Amino acid sequence: DNLAATFSPDLADLTLYVISVCQGEEIPRKGGPAITRSDFLIINKSDLAPYVNVNLDVMESDAGRMRGKRPFGFT
Repeated sequence: DNLAATFSPDLADLTLYVISVCQGEEIPRKGGPAITRSDFLIINKSDLAPYVNVNLDVMESDAGRMRGKRPFGFT
């Protein structure tokens, strides 16, 4: 996992960052610039949560805390 990698927002008009529920519910909590500063965070594969023992409520709470007012959504 390369969540600590930095990216340059100066190179893009809009940044979308996609994480997978299958990576674990702690991923939003780890933070990093992509989690905290992207224009939109997409939490993908939410339908698989029951099969990988992930609590979507925990992911939603952590994403909200880490992102502040920046938007995110589940797919």
